[in-house]
Amino acid sequence: MLSLVLALILSLSLCTPAWAATQNSTNRFITEKAIQSQIQQEEARILSSVYSQLKAQNALGLMDIYKEILIPQIEASVRSE
Repeated sequence: MLSLVLALILSLSLCTPAWAATQNSTNRFITEKAIQSQIQQEEARILSSVYSQLKAQNALGLMDIYKEILIPQIEASVRSE
């Protein structure tokens, strides 16, 4: 009887780390979605500001260059936060 109880306790103790690992990967996926959302919001905010500045300077042709420069910087900034 004692060995049966000990075997049950050992088998149940193995299930807990597996359940915790599953929960962690789910949280990581949700976090990645939140990061992507925040990156998109930040890009929209900054690029609209750049657009209005370039429009005022009559230099909208430079918008693609600014996108190439700013988008990686925005992504790195959000991920570091």
